[in-house]
Amino acid sequence: MKLYIGADKVITQLKINPRSRFLDLGMGCYFRLNKKDAEHDAQEMARRMESGSPVLNIFEIDNASLNGLKILRVSNTNLKWVRFIVRNRKGCSLENEYGAIISPVPNALLYQPIYLYENKKLPRLRNDIKEMQQLRHIREEYKICKTQAVFTTEHSLSFIKYLKSVRLMPKKYRKDFPPCIVDFCIPAIIDYVKKRKNIKGMGILRQFYFSKVYEKLCDAYLKVGQCSKYAIGEMFIEELETGHFYYPDEVLI
Repeated sequence: MKLYIGADKVITQLKINPRSRFLDLGMGCYFRLNKKDAEHDAQEMARRMESGSPVLNIFEIDNASLNGLKILRVSNTNLKWVRFIVRNRKGCSLENEYGAIISPVPNALLYQPIYLYENKKLPRLRNDIKEMQQLRHIREEYKICKTQAVFTTEHSLSFIKYLKSVRLMPKKYRKDFPPCIVDFCIPAIIDYVKKRKNIKGMGILRQFYFSKVYEKLCDAYLKVGQCSKYAIGEMFIEELETGHFYYPDEVLI
């Protein structure tokens, strides 16, 4: 099985991340299973570090070695999965029980439901998770969850072989509009629209992903991402009601 790490440098030696870092799948060495996801990580890392040198590091573990490890495989993004993520974030991870963990990890779209769980607002969380399940058919296209593998012990890491590192062509981004802003602003936009139109549930999320507003929001050459959640929300509401929308004055077309 191929494993990938997207970074701003060549990585040949693998190590366990520090115990002080409480991540979604606990302590360990993290890999992407999807090549395109790792390439995206490399571009983002190079942009944040201003190194201008994204690198795709490729590793491999043979099936025999993989089958010899005790592996926790998580496939359903349900309430049990949320509890698992929260437990890891609080430092109560399972690295001593498993040699490797393969699981989806949440992005910004699930920050709010997980926050609700941590604050014991369970009824709303259950509704949100149920409706997120209904969006599973668009998960791969829109990357609501990406699957990662974490190898939690030095013993399990010893079976992974380094293959090669590939330097990627750096993407050109506008410095005033980092692409990652899209992930962080979507929950706030959806919340605003739901309150403004008195909409219950998260079915509106699917409509947003297929909207022209979302398409423009992802365009790094526009300044839609610099607008407030209220401005973007009003653009989306206008598109829902009329089929088109007008840009605020601050957006450059």
